Amino acid sequence: MNLQDLLPELIIQICELLCQHCAEDHIKWPRHEWWPDESEPRILRHALLNLSLLCKSWGAIAQKVLHHNFGFLDQDPVAQVLFCRTISENPELAKQLKHAKLYHIETAFDKALAQSWITDVLKKFSTFLTLDTETSRWEEFIAPLILLQVPNLKHLVAEGTGDWMLFEKFNIQAVIREHALPRHIQALNIGKIFSKHDETLYPVGLSNHGFAGILPAFDDLRHIAIWHPGREPIQHPLAFQNIRTLCFGNASLSRRQLHSLVSATGPLEDFVYGGRTYHPDAVSGEEVFEILALRKDTLKAAKVVTHKTTKCFAAASQLTNLEILTLEYDTFWQPSPGNTQLDDQALVGAFPASLEGIQISVFHEHLEGMREALINYILSTCAESREEQKLKSVILFIYGKAEDPQTPDADSLDAIVKYHGGFSKKTCQKFLKNKGRIRLISEIRHLTAI
Repeated sequence: MNLQDLLPELIIQICELLCQHCAEDHIKWPRHEWWPDESEPRILRHALLNLSLLCKSWGAIAQKVLHHNFGFLDQDPVAQVLFCRTISENPELAKQLKHAKLYHIETAFDKALAQSWITDVLKKFSTFLTLDTETSRWEEFIAPLILLQVPNLKHLVAEGTGDWMLFEKFNIQAVIREHALPRHIQALNIGKIFSKHDETLYPVGLSNHGFAGILPAFDDLRHIAIWHPGREPIQHPLAFQNIRTLCFGNASLSRRQLHSLVSATGPLEDFVYGGRTYHPDAVSGEEVFEILALRKDTLKAAKVVTHKTTKCFAAASQLTNLEILTLEYDTFWQPSPGNTQLDDQALVGAFPASLEGIQISVFHEHLEGMREALINYILSTCAESREEQKLKSVILFIYGKAEDPQTPDADSLDAIVKYHGGFSKKTCQKFLKNKGRIRLISEIRHLTAI
């Protein structure tokens, strides 16, 4: 049998095996950020491209699968212009797009790149755009034009500096009224991820005149991650009523802002807060947990990093259905020259009794000072039998700071981890007999990491 004679069903299966989108579509947050750094996604995509050129029977199917995702491997703005042209000329390919990373293009391009088609496409969708023929540049509307033509998009990423501003190019009332945007988007990643190579900040506007105004257009939105959310007052509740996963990174929100955002959610299940103390009124870890108590009936997992400690740490215990908790040591303890030892009972009863797993990151210099408190917490969770044991996993990330000349090298850090790991396991025998697991992991961390 020749390749050309294979049944279309088999060709589809083969092509989907080569598709990174198909491999990760079941994951809540596909690992898009790793695709450009790994060789396999590029190799597989190149193989798909070759199949699309093989013959007519393979080419038609491979072309469709090739268009399941866009923008993660080829991040050249010119490629986005060419992609817009392709789907404008071939609506069937536009229907295939499921995952996309789009950019707000501010660079002026050669007119020849779009002269033959852009005018007609802009005219076709002008009702939904804030197009000013006198002052607007066509490049600014490429990303919005893509969104207006991909009805089956499920996951949208716009994480470059100012990329979220592509939403400002829409006539918001028109796109909401006419359901012009992809209604089945389930996940949004918006805002600029902080990088040690680029520390410029570009906050995402959370007012109804900014990014938040477009949210009612996405009926099926369930998961949203916002990097560097703005600090402007939130006058009206955001359209978060269907949100199950709410993530903030590089955030310096006040208590009032965070309360407004969490209050707008419905049955919230997962929450992440990666905080930075840019402002004196930025929320502390204790305040975050107090606010999360609003959703204690549904919340299953939380990650809280604020780098801001208060004297009292008790609110986390109110999250009576929480199963997974991840946090930094300075959420509940701020070491100082006069406070090098955490009280050995400080963590007993501090976390929800419902926890099945807890992950704590601690700077290597402070591990000794919190070890007894952590051991006493672990022992306090021990049940009489394995069947009754709720807490099953404790993971400690012991880190050194890459920029700190005093940081031990990797081998020395491993030795510290090995010593404390052996001591902890020796003193937590009852927990281990109940099939609990304790893992200590070393890592060298850049100060900018969240």
